[in-house]
Amino acid sequence: MKQRVADILVVLLAVAPSYSVYAAHWMQSEGATGFIQYDMPYYSANGREVFENGNGIAGANPFDPQPDAPVVYAQWFPWLLGTAVTQVGIPPEVIFCSIGLIAGVITSWFTLLIVRSLLTHHEHERLVFLLAMWGGGALALAQVVINFITHEHPFHLILNFDLGGGWWFFSWGRNLLLPTEALYHAFVAAAWYCVIKRREWTAVALVTILAATHPFSGVQHLLVMGSWNLFQLLVWKDRQALFRGLTLTVVLGLFLTYYFGFLESFPEHRDLRETWTLNWSVPTIVLLLAYGPVATLAAARLLFQPRTRSPEIWFFVVAGLISFLLIKHDLFITPHQPLHFTRGYVWMPLFLLGLPVIQSLTNSMFHIQPMFLRVVCIAISVPLACFDNICFIGHSTQHPEPQLSLPTPVRDIFETLNEHEATGVFLCADEDVSYLSATFTPVRPYFGHKFNTPDFAERKKQVLAWASGEPIDDWFNPIDLILLRPEDPTDLLPSNNWQLLKESNNYRLYTQSP
Repeated sequence: MKQRVADILVVLLAVAPSYSVYAAHWMQSEGATGFIQYDMPYYSANGREVFENGNGIAGANPFDPQPDAPVVYAQWFPWLLGTAVTQVGIPPEVIFCSIGLIAGVITSWFTLLIVRSLLTHHEHERLVFLLAMWGGGALALAQVVINFITHEHPFHLILNFDLGGGWWFFSWGRNLLLPTEALYHAFVAAAWYCVIKRREWTAVALVTILAATHPFSGVQHLLVMGSWNLFQLLVWKDRQALFRGLTLTVVLGLFLTYYFGFLESFPEHRDLRETWTLNWSVPTIVLLLAYGPVATLAAARLLFQPRTRSPEIWFFVVAGLISFLLIKHDLFITPHQPLHFTRGYVWMPLFLLGLPVIQSLTNSMFHIQPMFLRVVCIAISVPLACFDNICFIGHSTQHPEPQLSLPTPVRDIFETLNEHEATGVFLCADEDVSYLSATFTPVRPYFGHKFNTPDFAERKKQVLAWASGEPIDDWFNPIDLILLRPEDPTDLLPSNNWQLLKESNNYRLYTQSP
């Protein structure tokens, strides 16, 4: 009983650092929404679309204001969010972050089980688990060294090597910040644990479910699990691996048919896909700094402790290798955001491969004499191992990303749109308000998410020109609702054919007169 309580406490402790960023968001951002990163709101927008303008199973792109936007997007996670928001009435930010918290705890729990299953003895296993959750590489340390050489402040540009301001998550536990990644990692961690426990068909089922809701994580882990079963078939002549591999091949075939066949048959999707074809690649120096320390530990284990090799260890060799090749797929084919394949999926297999060495080093620290030197060694080594993540969490709480916020008057306006079950094309010159309208209301914004809105740059240019008082063109004809901000003059309305639906603190919502 005591061990179970201790396990629960350490699992919750591993989740806690992520939510310090949310706490900072709520304290520092007026009109905080709970969405701490730009991509978070559009999942709920996608889910609403399934029920408000879709067929209950699939929806159109909520940021495509055309009335004939194809109803072709079907993924179970947005569907779940849409069900909660439109059918149950749970606020979008509440259901999104709640799922993230639950998934984060599940990810943390399965990570503990994986670490415990792979260790040969249980000494200091909870500390090793916390290192698995929050250990990192040498990204921040390298910048500190550069700052020392160039006589800059030690923490100047501390996330310089941690791409995207640290939001691409090269290590494992940082993924719990994003509810989407927490959910995906819960499935992956559970699948990995099933492989260790030789419940391979369950692992196949878990990655199949994952593939049904996210293209990047889906293809990544179908390839990982497929390659693992191919390895078992070729090396160990495992006949069951043949059937599992055939099942995964069928699933991968359906996956590719949907994403690269069915969706590609719609020009609206092809235009978006071309927008997503971005060379977000990872420089070699970043790979070395992110993975070098754990790769060294993994190599030491495989080279100098061969007796500790067990069959499942080869799974993590395969998993790490496939994910690494996906990160560098720009070397072979047209890049499709290679950074999406980081997310700790190389770092964690390397860490798990190096577990015996890591545990030996940890045990050695706790046996250092005298006590003073032991305390000093632990106080230096553990924070150093987690330095990347300490710097990211510290920077993110002190300097949060530009937040997607909703002033109280705008929330009142959105409540009115929900009460009236308003539909149609919504126009507001504030980019954040326009984007969030698809998440918090049934309307479709004229321009919203920058990568999911067709012709986003042109649409934004048109709206800004309109807001500055320039004459409007035919693009304005489909607009059904207009939200004017306090700084917008009333004469932005193109005619008298508009009636005031709601006013709140000089925010004015207009709708077309019948």
